[in-house]
Amino acid sequence: MAGSKFLENLIAGSSEKIQDVRKHIELAAPFPVSVMAVGPTGSGKELIAKGIHKLSGRSGKFIAVNSAAIPAELLEAELFGYEKGAFTGADKGRKGKVEDAGGGTLFLDEIGDMPLSLQAKLLRVLETKTVQKIGSEKSIPVDFRLVCATHTDIGEMARRGEFRADLLYRIAVYTIANPPLAERVEDIEELITVLSMRLKKTEKKILPVSFEPDAIAFLQQYDWPGIFGNSLIFCKNVRFFTAVNGSEFKKLNRSCQISMTVFRRLKIRQPFGMVRYKINHQALRFLIQSRHCLNNLGFLRQINL
Repeated sequence: MAGSKFLENLIAGSSEKIQDVRKHIELAAPFPVSVMAVGPTGSGKELIAKGIHKLSGRSGKFIAVNSAAIPAELLEAELFGYEKGAFTGADKGRKGKVEDAGGGTLFLDEIGDMPLSLQAKLLRVLETKTVQKIGSEKSIPVDFRLVCATHTDIGEMARRGEFRADLLYRIAVYTIANPPLAERVEDIEELITVLSMRLKKTEKKILPVSFEPDAIAFLQQYDWPGIFGNSLIFCKNVRFFTAVNGSEFKKLNRSCQISMTVFRRLKIRQPFGMVRYKINHQALRFLIQSRHCLNNLGFLRQINL
């Protein structure tokens, strides 16, 4: 029960697809098997890894490495560590992420971008449960839970020889597919509410906002390619833009002469006289047409504004 509550807080949504994701996390977490999270970029695959780590009961740290963000020539040192003098600039030795994850969980994001040469070394680590630092012949025992993620069809990559099939069998013992937001648009309202609450804690200078039902329906028309990758940025942009463009919204409200207030202040119990803005369809359209919030999401092209 406690695990279910944790996952509900970690991964927002009530749709059947996202409930299935949380169920798979609960099923896989207690068993010491490698898990592969698949889904489009920005769909929240790291949250799956964090959920597995938390529910696994492992006492070590959660270590995340993005294989696509680190140059191939540096990724080996990042993962496996190195001894002093192992290469130019190695003025002192350093542990790798594999060793750092001892007793915990290692999350390898975008595993499909890992070079074949490193795939062989990772396979060796998984087979022997030991790691060798660059420049050392000593094998160091390691005990970590591996969770990988990819946005690519890694099975097809293996068939084309672009990814080692023997490694794939090792890292995809259990696979969890994370759906894009476009396949669960019924979660948009809940997701935006959760993201707004989180932003309220971290972005204290920007006033929180909420959306009228017609604005939520408007957002459900958009083919969101991910989850947090775009929706979180969208929430930040809306909050910032409403904070700095209040006068434009008030003008819009007067000119439209609509019965539903486009841009109104609702008193809530918060320190410093904090207020919350409610956004409806017309206000959201104004934001879009202003080309500040959603232009980078392709929103203008999709809804023909």
